[in-house]
Amino acid sequence: MTSVGAFLTDILGWHRRVGSPLGDFLRDGITGAEVASTLASVGIGVDGIADELCDLYSCHNGVDQEAWDRAEMPWPAELWPGAVFFDIDRAVGTYAANRDTAMVASREVPGSEPDEYWPDGLLPIFGLGVNAFGVDCHGPAPGEVWAWYWEPTAEDPCRRVAASLEELLESVRGRFEVDAYRWDPERQIVVEDHDRLSLVPWPADRND
Repeated sequence: MTSVGAFLTDILGWHRRVGSPLGDFLRDGITGAEVASTLASVGIGVDGIADELCDLYSCHNGVDQEAWDRAEMPWPAELWPGAVFFDIDRAVGTYAANRDTAMVASREVPGSEPDEYWPDGLLPIFGLGVNAFGVDCHGPAPGEVWAWYWEPTAEDPCRRVAASLEELLESVRGRFEVDAYRWDPERQIVVEDHDRLSLVPWPADRND
């Protein structure tokens, strides 16, 4: 048992406190067996990361984006800025599509490898557009969370942000606690205070 579900519950509590309706649009949880079988369909094993993924998806199976859209919300249903919580089918579908695109891109650029575009086993769980926070399921340190971008920049490079989902979600909770994330009632979206983000950096960015 991990603290992933507890941290997610705390984050949703902060959404309610700041006026966000996101908690009303999350799907019910699913079983660990459903998580494992869905991941296996695209060749992802869960050795070393099963507890965190199962705890996350047993708490909630992502956001119901279609219900959010039917409510005529003007922006995607973000858990934090730039991070929609994908249901397991969307996570797997996005992973498969990204790997297919990576294969094509590597063939078009001589000398490049698919992993340069989207790494094998990097499961996108939170994201928006073509960017995502993914859990490394096949790397030397299974469970690490990476911020991955199709077009990285010097300001936003592809990088490791946390050693685990626990670390990531604890930091997200911390950002709500210091008002680095807040709800904009006029725009109906969670926004960030760039000055206050530095109070709770991603774990891998800390200089402890």
